[in-house]
Parts: sequence; C-alpha cells; structure tokens
Amino acid sequence: LPEYVPESDFEAHPEDDDDEDPEEDP
Repeated sequence: LPEYVPESDFEAHPEDDDDEDPEEDP
C-alpha cells in the first residue's frame, strides 16, 4: 500500500485499519 491512499481505497481495505488497536502492536 502506498503512503498516500484515497478514502475510496480505505473502504476497499477495512482490515488495514490497524490504527484502531495500536496497543496490540508490539
């Protein structure tokens, strides 16, 4: 995934939303 992704791309990759649980990341 490129550094910049349009909002339309976010809808196509909802599972890429790792910012929701940053605490789960080591």
